Order: sequence, then C-alpha cells, then structure tokens
Amino acid sequence: LDMSFVTANDGVKLRYTEHSTKGPPVVLIHGWSGSSKYFALNVAELAQTCRVVTMDLRFHGESDKPAWGFSVARLAADLHALITSTQLSIGKPAVLGSSLGCAVIWSYVELYGQEGLSKCVF
Repeated sequence: LDMSFVTANDGVKLRYTEHSTKGPPVVLIHGWSGSSKYFALNVAELAQTCRVVTMDLRFHGESDKPAWGFSVARLAADLHALITSTQLSIGKPAVLGSSLGCAVIWSYVELYGQEGLSKCVF
C-alpha cells in the first residue's frame, strides 16, 4: 500500500493511494463527505487484476482543506493533476465515481475531454 501526495496547480496537496501496480489503471473517486476509505471493501478484489488508485478529494480525508477551490470544476482539475502526474504515470485510466465523484468525472470530461480516459463508470 503506497500512500502519496500529488500537488495540484494551486498548491493543494491531494492524497492518493496506489493499491496495486499491475493491470489496467482504475481511479476510484468517492462522494461528498467521504474519503478513499469509501472503497475499502472493493479495493482488494479490484487490485487482483487492476492497478487501483484511490484519492481523497480536496476538503476530504487526508488531502488539504484550503480556504479556496470549493467547486466541482476545481475537483475535476484536481483529478486531472492526479491523472497527469509524472510521479504516478498512470496513463489512460478508467475512472469510477460515486455520488459527487460522478459529477467530478462529468466536469473532467467537459474541461479536458475524454481522450485521457479509457472508461467512465458512474
């Protein structure tokens, strides 16, 4: 289990955990008031065949809680920072969202298009 942080373009540190390094990449995005722990019961099974990455959205879990950036578009920009991070080198992941995580994915596609993603699961 590798817990790390990526820094968004506004300086906010976003926590992510890489649960496996084998197979196609999948990023799991939790809902409002949750954290990456939301997927605790799913990660072990998924990690048997996929490179699973969970993240804590800003204002949630162990990510920074700044006084700014309180919008879905900003959360989508944070997802973009994670996906394009050279330290993670995740390629074109499938993204799976729950609740607010779904809105983050929709906003991501509106802002950045879908070329950087292999699949979207809502």
